[in-house]
Amino acid sequence: MGHVLRTDLVKYECSCGLYHPLNELYVCRTCVLLKCAICAFQHVDGCFCRACFENVALTEARTHKSRCNACYECPVCEMVLTARSINDKHRLLCNNCKFTSLDAGYEDNASQSWSKQEVINESFFEDLKTKLRELSLFEKIEIEKNDKRRRSNMVFVSDKYGLHSMLTRKKLELNVTPLSMDDKVIRDAEVEELSLEEIMKPVDPNTIPKYEQQLMCLENFNAPLYPNNLPLTSRRSLRCNVSDHGLVRSEYNPTAVNFRVKAFAYQYVPDIKMFRPTKLFLKVDWPLFLYISNSTAVPVKVKIQPINIEDDNTFVECHSEPIECTIPAPNVVADMNEQLEPSARGSTTSHSSVVFKKRHRVAVHFSVKPKTLQQYNFLLIDLIYQFEGNPFPVSEQPQVNEQNTRVKINLGPSKATITEEDLNITRNGIRHAKISY
Repeated sequence: MGHVLRTDLVKYECSCGLYHPLNELYVCRTCVLLKCAICAFQHVDGCFCRACFENVALTEARTHKSRCNACYECPVCEMVLTARSINDKHRLLCNNCKFTSLDAGYEDNASQSWSKQEVINESFFEDLKTKLRELSLFEKIEIEKNDKRRRSNMVFVSDKYGLHSMLTRKKLELNVTPLSMDDKVIRDAEVEELSLEEIMKPVDPNTIPKYEQQLMCLENFNAPLYPNNLPLTSRRSLRCNVSDHGLVRSEYNPTAVNFRVKAFAYQYVPDIKMFRPTKLFLKVDWPLFLYISNSTAVPVKVKIQPINIEDDNTFVECHSEPIECTIPAPNVVADMNEQLEPSARGSTTSHSSVVFKKRHRVAVHFSVKPKTLQQYNFLLIDLIYQFEGNPFPVSEQPQVNEQNTRVKINLGPSKATITEEDLNITRNGIRHAKISY
């Protein structure tokens, strides 16, 4: 039964054409299409610190370079540093690698605030940004000047309505020139000779930081490792790229686990899982058992039709007939009564491919046969489902039409011969086995 938890084996086709597990997909309640994080629009609602759970406005986060002012992370193992009080003074300490602020050259402070590392050539880059900003403004004015050139033959403009002062102001704005980009590099500067003693002197490898650790201290690359302010975590929301309606939006409180808006696909799309690993052998039809469950509040009609692709050898052959069945809505009271009073096995149907029905779950059976020896073999099925009612609690559509999506199932590798261990798994043994979900 551990195979049921493998959500990466069964992937659904998104509206953009990519395949994702069902727990990574969303459903738009307006256009009723499957969406993923790639094709949906992502927006940043806010930022918060993952250590102190403090909400930070976007403008403030942009000012502080998306870092928290009160929390620090270890430059060695990237763990959150804790402040310890020693002799009425505070010191940063890592509980994982025992890194302290004394290792970085910081003395103990009376307050829990440490000075930030100075950025080398910060003034140079600030001046460069200012000059580039003025240059872009100058180019924009030049483009507008050429596009909106006055083509009138008027020689005199009356100042009755204040046009003369407006034109004078515009003329002064057009005469703005950007600052000169002077060369700040002194090419004829004297360079000190390279000392061989510094190169040949013995070096302790334990004192040299790793490349990943140096990337965390980009402000001063040559300085020893020092505590960094903890990066902020962004809170994102998803919107449909077709109807522009919200798919997922979390609560404003960072500690909350619920959502203000949620439209996950597993709540509205029938969930297909492979609850028993299948064996694939060349030129042999082998059974494949799938588990289909309904998580919506209304019954759903399901039709599963295998698709055979002859051009691709990674897809197996499946000549089983399409399966049609109606899966009822989940009933919490019936589930509790069944736990208190265990009953017999769920009722079976006359369909030869349906193994059993139990509450809002159905087990079906297919016969698959691989084409060649492959490490990964897939089965492509066409899932057609129709809700008997409106599954969405609040929706503009009174009735959801028939939906169709493709599902790709990873069946694993194929073998050339059958062993005695493989023959122990039979259809009758699985039918009478106790399946708990």
